[in-house]
Formats: sequence, C-alpha cells, structure tokens
Amino acid sequence: MKKPAENFALYQAIDAILRQKGKVRIAEILAYCRHSLSDKSLTEAAVRKALSEMRSSEEAGIFAPVAFELSSESFYYSESGFQLDKVPLSEQEQENLRLGLELLGPLRYRQLPAEVSALLTRLKDSTEVHLPSDQSENASFICFEKSKARPGARFLLPLIRFIRDKTAVRIYYQPFYEDQPYFAVVHPYLLKEYQDRWYLLGLNHDKKELRTYALDRIWEVTADATPYVEGNINADNYFRNTVGIIAPSGPPPKIKLAVLKPQAQYLLSRPLHHSQNVEEENERSILFSYKVHPTYEFKAMILALGSDVKVIEPLKLREDIIAELKRGLGNYPV
Repeated sequence: MKKPAENFALYQAIDAILRQKGKVRIAEILAYCRHSLSDKSLTEAAVRKALSEMRSSEEAGIFAPVAFELSSESFYYSESGFQLDKVPLSEQEQENLRLGLELLGPLRYRQLPAEVSALLTRLKDSTEVHLPSDQSENASFICFEKSKARPGARFLLPLIRFIRDKTAVRIYYQPFYEDQPYFAVVHPYLLKEYQDRWYLLGLNHDKKELRTYALDRIWEVTADATPYVEGNINADNYFRNTVGIIAPSGPPPKIKLAVLKPQAQYLLSRPLHHSQNVEEENERSILFSYKVHPTYEFKAMILALGSDVKVIEPLKLREDIIAELKRGLGNYPV
C-alpha cells in the first residue's frame, strides 16, 4: 500500500516552479522553495534529494518526468502538461476520501451553496464513491440533525468574494420586523453561522453603524461602486463576550446562575459560554459565573433551563427573567 510522502510540500513547491519557469537551475529552485515553504534552513542537498525522489517515489506513488539538461544545468519536466497534483491517490487516501465524502454528503442538502454541492457530487462520481449495496442513506450509521436548506445560502459564495475583494455591496433586505424590504449599501466584513442560519456583519454606509443581516432575509446582492471602508473585524474578538449574532459594545457584566446538580452536570460538559466558571458547589447545586452580555439569545438559554436555574445576579437580569416567566405563566390562566 502506498504511503504519503513526508516531503510532499517540498515536492509541490518544486512542481510549481518547474511548471511556471520550464527549465530552472538548482539555485533558483532552492530560493523559490525556501520562500514558498518559509524555510530558510532548506539546503541544496535536500532539494536535489527531493528532485530525485519525485522521479521514482514508490512510497508516495510519484513518478514525475523530472529531467536534467547538462548544457544549461537546468531541471525541467520532459512531459508537457505534467502536474503533481494530478498524481493518483494511494489506496488509503482514496478510502479516506470516500469516508470524508460520505460524511459531507448530507451537508449538500443543508446549507452549502449550490456550486459547492455540485462540486461534491462531481468529486464523488469521479472517485466512484458509493455506499455498499446493503446500505442506503436512511440506513447510514451517521445521523445528522435534520435541517431544511436556507434560501440565503445562495449568497454565501458571492459574499465571500466581495469580502475577499473588499467590495461594497448593495443589498435588498427585509428584516423580520418590517413589512417592506429596502436597499442598503453595506461594506461586508464577516459571515457568521448561528443555529442553522447564516448572517452577514458589515458597516451600513448611510447609518455609519455595524449591522447584522440574515442571509435568508436578503433578496438580492450586487456589487456597489461606493469606495470600500476597511473594518478590521476579528471574529473571535468581536463575539468574545456574547452569545449569538449581536455583540453589544462595552465590557460585559458578571452573571451568576445557580443550577441544580443534574442539569449542572450537563453544563459542565457543554458550557453556555466559554467564560463559564464554577464559583461554588454544594450538595444541591453549582453556582456558575459568566462574563457575557445578557442578549436575547443568552436569556433564551437561561429560560430553557426552566426550574433548574436561578439567576443570582445582576439584579436587572434577574428581574427580566422573572418578568418573562410571569408573562409566560399568563398564557395559562387557571
């Protein structure tokens, strides 16, 4: 069985310069590989060894047509159009690809853009990946959470390109709380997935404010000639002190929740927020603390715990939860 070559990254760098330049001297290959791999310690001997391995690497299944021209002291491909990335996969690599495609398969019907789904299908067909005859999609040993495809997923690839190319966009948008859609010029910075929906974070050009737009509420996206305004948004930092898609400004308050032991064990394995910390513990409950903004999403998580949780502080959040519970109780008159 063929094994992946340890120096495959070096092979790829050599392959790239041979395809770009044609005939290349060893000094130029070495300089290119050092730059491409960010490895100044790479030696000429290592590059020559790699060139030799590329010609007949039985382990990696590579038989590149590397030739040497004595008159110019240059290396080149004797076979026109050869490309290292088109070398057949080993048996183990093919098996890993089959398993990966089966794992990705259900995602084609969820939120992947149509272009990506089609590419997965082509890749699966080209590698002849099929389930065994005694299995079907319903009998799969991997069970995904059922989710309908969101219409906004079709805007993912265009928005990725606009963000990458730093291009302002004009969107036709209809929020949940408004009856009529409207046009807005937005400088796109970031795409975020939350609870089976995709959202765009960007600067609203007219309001000069960061806004979040649900992709499934967007009707149309086009490039706009407005000069792009840089955002320098770091996703990890921007959403560090919040849950969901809204990130209030300023430092978050310290929140304390007393949770009964059975439910607390679940939170220990799956925290409500990365800032979760155990403050105290007794036979009945565990006192958790958080440094997080009490957004709608975080309040919903507290309410989902039902009678197993009690808000200790801050007082404002405690009062908000009590008021919400009373409103809910009002739906069930005695």
